[in-house]
Amino acid sequence: MNQQELDVGLTITFDRANSTYKQNDWVTGKVKLEGDVENSKFEIYGLKIKAEGTLQAQNKASNRDLEAVSAHLIPLKLFTHESSIAEMQYVDKDNCEFTFKFKLMANEGEKLIETYVGVYVTVGYEIQAELKLANYQIVKETQNFFVQVNGAGRDMLNTDKYPNPQSISINPDKLKQGSMEKMPRIKIQGVINSDVCMINNDFTGQFELEECEGKIRSIDLQLIRVEQVSNAKGKFQEATEIQLIQVCDGNITKGIEIPLTMMFPKYFCCPNFQWKDFTVEFEVNFIVILYDAFKITLNYPIKLLRN
Repeated sequence: MNQQELDVGLTITFDRANSTYKQNDWVTGKVKLEGDVENSKFEIYGLKIKAEGTLQAQNKASNRDLEAVSAHLIPLKLFTHESSIAEMQYVDKDNCEFTFKFKLMANEGEKLIETYVGVYVTVGYEIQAELKLANYQIVKETQNFFVQVNGAGRDMLNTDKYPNPQSISINPDKLKQGSMEKMPRIKIQGVINSDVCMINNDFTGQFELEECEGKIRSIDLQLIRVEQVSNAKGKFQEATEIQLIQVCDGNITKGIEIPLTMMFPKYFCCPNFQWKDFTVEFEVNFIVILYDAFKITLNYPIKLLRN
């Protein structure tokens, strides 16, 4: 067969089903050649892998302030690894899988940060395989893997207390001011069980309606990410919604304790971090919406940690 006609692809698989690793873990897996290798034998000039973890700003063009701050900002290489896993040789269907193994360790002067998919800040880890064929054709394939960091987020704490409960308090006497003067009387009392949260556990609390003269349209929990890029060029900060969970729809019975439970979505949340020019933090809003077009929002900055 003419080598110019070779149809060769690569598949990367990890030995762990969830492709999730922690600091100092050995990342292992296989790169498999597919296509014409199933029914022919041909020569390769080498197969190598490159793995890296990157912290960077994204969607710069969608925000002028971010574009100005990050115009000359180079993505941070938190982790890098390169190695050859196959030298020049002939391959066929019986010799088309090659194993890789590398240790997950931060580059000098950097630290590992958990995988995070944000709007303006992202942390991602990937491995790329590159195959060189005898006809100088190059075949590439990329696969993501995911990183968790034990103890992450503890450096962002400003309290040693855990759990650290916070009250939910909507008091009609305090609300009857300014634009809220005509708002129907409403009183809600409750508690957020802790604003210091383990990322693998649910965000929880409870509340009860003690008084309400109007009609409740909805009570919601809103999870917010606050992303910041700050350097000598300036400071960019933006809060965006991750998820909105409706707790109650319509009027609720007074005096009944209503539970609050919310999971932290994987990859769209991570332990709070501040590293060099980048900061990512999280908040929860307790929102009460009345049919009279009034909206009450209680804001709770939270600290996400991993054990």
